[in-house]
Amino acid sequence: MAIGALYVNLGYTYIETSRDIQRMLSSSKSPIFSALAENVAGITTIRAFSSEQHFQSRFFGKVDAYRKLDWYYWMCNRWCNLCFDLLGGVAVFFTIILALVSGVGPGFAALAIVSAQSFFFSMYWFVRWATQLEIELNAVERVNELLDIDQEPPGIIETRRPPAVWPSGTGGLDIEDLVLRYAPDLPAVIKGLSVSFQPREKIGIVGRTGSGKTTLAMSLLRFVDPSRGRIILDGVDITEIGLTDLRSRIAVIPQVRHPA
Repeated sequence: MAIGALYVNLGYTYIETSRDIQRMLSSSKSPIFSALAENVAGITTIRAFSSEQHFQSRFFGKVDAYRKLDWYYWMCNRWCNLCFDLLGGVAVFFTIILALVSGVGPGFAALAIVSAQSFFFSMYWFVRWATQLEIELNAVERVNELLDIDQEPPGIIETRRPPAVWPSGTGGLDIEDLVLRYAPDLPAVIKGLSVSFQPREKIGIVGRTGSGKTTLAMSLLRFVDPSRGRIILDGVDITEIGLTDLRSRIAVIPQVRHPA
């Protein structure tokens, strides 16, 4: 009974630890694929800024984080195997001692020893398969998390495509009663902004840190959609067209300096 209780306690410890490590392992895998896709898509810009080493180091850092968790996972697996081997050896040892002390026949003693060994193997593989089942269910958990993420608007809306020459050199930018917030439950970052920019006009926006300068620039590419108001560029409301049509026609130079 004591050895059986140790088996159960060890099994629960291994299952909980492996499940949590596998959850972190799954979470650390997604940034690797995202970074790879982003680097491939923006390779021209990366080379233009001579930032290959910077992005390569960031990518390798994500890979290293994943490999560390993978190493912990397999070390946890080996630890479980070692502990089960030790418990199995103890169980077989006590079975042999009891068989010798009780004076049972050789056949019954051999049966008891084989049964003890079979019990050890059965418990080990039961814990392994139970752990594998919980690990596989992590995929279902990840899918549920992705289903809860708000999706971006479509890239192209066939019925609302802008003109081929949009934006033209003669169109201005009008912002009407703009309200921006990063999440529906967060306070507004920009409140009721209304302003007009004339064509070919050079404008400088000045403000303290956190006043919404970057947020306003992000709203032009619809990284943040307005909670209220409109942004009209050359006569077209940018919230009514597809993201691909919008972002392929506008260029934004980032304010973050890329390392050489």
